[in-house]
Amino acid sequence: MNRRAFLAALPAAALAPTTTNSTMLKKQAPKRDRTDYIVVHATATAPGAHVTAEKVDRWHRQRGWLGMGYHLLIRRGGRIEWGRHPDAVGAHVRHWNDRTLGIALAGGVDSDDEPANNFTDNQLRSLKQTIALLRKMYPNAAVAGHNDFPDVNKACPCFDARAWAVEKGFPAGYPLAEA
Repeated sequence: MNRRAFLAALPAAALAPTTTNSTMLKKQAPKRDRTDYIVVHATATAPGAHVTAEKVDRWHRQRGWLGMGYHLLIRRGGRIEWGRHPDAVGAHVRHWNDRTLGIALAGGVDSDDEPANNFTDNQLRSLKQTIALLRKMYPNAAVAGHNDFPDVNKACPCFDARAWAVEKGFPAGYPLAEA
């Protein structure tokens, strides 16, 4: 499945095309040769924060990155925004970016900045639909959370992404220290 077919398959209400998304898609990292994992992330923002792909792009550029490190962002209402092109190398799992695709969910911390599984039903519905479509593009990719990777010492995505994936019928992976 190519990018155009992927976009066509998403529910119209889920995808939020913006000028920023189009601009970000034009300035890309090199293409990935393989996709072993679809990695679920949290933006580590409180539920009331207005998080968009444009904001994440700005945050990541301030870190010196090419742009938004994730390939997709799922906002609180379930809208999906593009970051990097789905075939581009991301910037979301150190030492694993050349073989992973990253999806970030807006949220993941409470008002005290503590990790929290505070994602909305709409976000999780969009995540399930998105992963189902991505698995058509990358049939060998397993689902993992950011914290499932070696040397990641954070709670991200603030829930057990592998258990969630299995519950939804997706293959889950546990990355070994092979990077």
